[in-house]
Amino acid sequence: MTNLHMELSSVTMQPRSYTIAVLPGDGIGVEVMPPALRCLESAAKRFGFQLDFRHYDWASCTYYNKHGTMMPANWKQLLQACDAIYFGAGMSYE
Repeated sequence: MTNLHMELSSVTMQPRSYTIAVLPGDGIGVEVMPPALRCLESAAKRFGFQLDFRHYDWASCTYYNKHGTMMPANWKQLLQACDAIYFGAGMSYE
């Protein structure tokens, strides 16, 4: 065994971890998001990384009807803390 191999084998590898903002949106986005997330979880398991899903109910007409706005005031800060955004589908409010 080479010195390099011994050094590499003694290093504890930290699993990669990614934070994903999950915004189902409207319509079919709400329906397809659960199986889509299961696919991502399967890929993470297969390829050795971890996913932390952060679920948000805004960016939808339902949220707009309840709050009078599509997103909260701090939307940008919330999304900037994530590695990726997974958006389902959007509809026109009209």
